[in-house]
Amino acid sequence: MALSFPTEMGFPFLYTYDMPILVRFEGKVKAVSTPQISQNNKLHKPEQISAKIEAVVTISSRDQSHLSFVTPFDHEIYIAGFDRNFQVHIPVKAEVEYNVKNMQAKIELELVEKHEDARLLRYAAWPYTSRSDVMSIIPVSLRPNTKVIKPDQSKYRYFDNQFGKKETGLNFRVWGYHPVQSINLIQLGKVLQSQNIETIWQQLWDQSSLEQSEFNIAFIPSKSTTRKVVLRLGYQNKYKSNPEIQSQEEYLTFDQLTPKLKMESLPRQQEMLKHVSSGIKSVKACSLDATIEFENEKKFVVGLAVAKSNVGPKSRTVCSITETMLKNNRLSSKPKLIFQTLMD
Repeated sequence: MALSFPTEMGFPFLYTYDMPILVRFEGKVKAVSTPQISQNNKLHKPEQISAKIEAVVTISSRDQSHLSFVTPFDHEIYIAGFDRNFQVHIPVKAEVEYNVKNMQAKIELELVEKHEDARLLRYAAWPYTSRSDVMSIIPVSLRPNTKVIKPDQSKYRYFDNQFGKKETGLNFRVWGYHPVQSINLIQLGKVLQSQNIETIWQQLWDQSSLEQSEFNIAFIPSKSTTRKVVLRLGYQNKYKSNPEIQSQEEYLTFDQLTPKLKMESLPRQQEMLKHVSSGIKSVKACSLDATIEFENEKKFVVGLAVAKSNVGPKSRTVCSITETMLKNNRLSSKPKLIFQTLMD
C-alpha cells in the first residue's frame, strides 16, 4: 500500500506499507502404500502408508512501513520507518507410518541441524531513520545513512536461557531483549479474567510498541542427549444403540480405569470408548489418543473421549494424561485424570 500527497511546504509526502512473505520447502519425499494403489490395472484402497521425508522448511515475513518526504532541490528523501521480521527455519527428517484401517499414525521427527546456535525461530523489530538520494535503489536497511534507533539500556530487559534438556533431552537456547513494560491493575484484571490466549498475549507483549526488540530460539545439538521425537496419533469412533455397559453403577471409577490407561494405544482407545459410553443409549462416541515420546527420556500420553446420546441429553467427556519417565533403567508411569464430566 502506498499513499502520497503534497504538503503545505511543497514537499511530497509518502506513506508505504507492505508485508512480503517467503515460504520455501526443499527436500525429498518418498511414499509407499501396501497394497499398491494401482495394481493389475485396478485401483486399491491402501491399508498401510509409509513415507520418508528429508526437508528444510523456511517461512519468513517482514512487516514494514515508513513515512517519508522528498526535498526536490537536492533530490534527497528523508525516511522514518519501522520493521518487524519473523522467520522460522526447521531442517527435519521424518518417517511416517499410517494404518488406514485402524486410523493410527506414527511419526518420527529428527532435527538435523548440525550448527550450534543456528536459529530455528527469530522475531526482531526496530525503528530507524534514513536519508539518501531519492533515486537510490539500495535497500533502505543497507544505505550508509540509515540509523537504527537503539534503546536506552536501562529501560530494557535482556534474557538468555536454556531449556528442554531435563524434560525432553532436546536442549534449546532462548535469548533476546524487550522494553520493560508496566501493567496497571485494570490490565492485570483483564489478564486474570481472560481465557483467550490472544488477549493475554496482547496485554503482556505490547504489539503497538515501536521500540527495538528481539526474540530467538536455537537448537543446541552438542548439549542434547537426543534429536528424535516420536509422535503417535490415533482416532476411534463408534455408534451403538445399546451400550456395552448397561448399568450406570458399572461405570468405572478412576482407580479402575488407571490400569487400562497403561495399555498400548489402540486397546487404550477402545477401553476409553467403552468407559465413556457406559450407561448411555443410542450413543455416538469418539476417542482421540496422542503420544509424544522423547528417545530414552520421557513419554506423555493424552487421551480424550467424548460420548453423546442421539435420543437424549446424556453425554460424558473424559480426559487423561499419563507421564512415563525412565529412572535407573526402570519405567514409572503416573496416569492422571484431568477431568471427567457427566451430563444428564
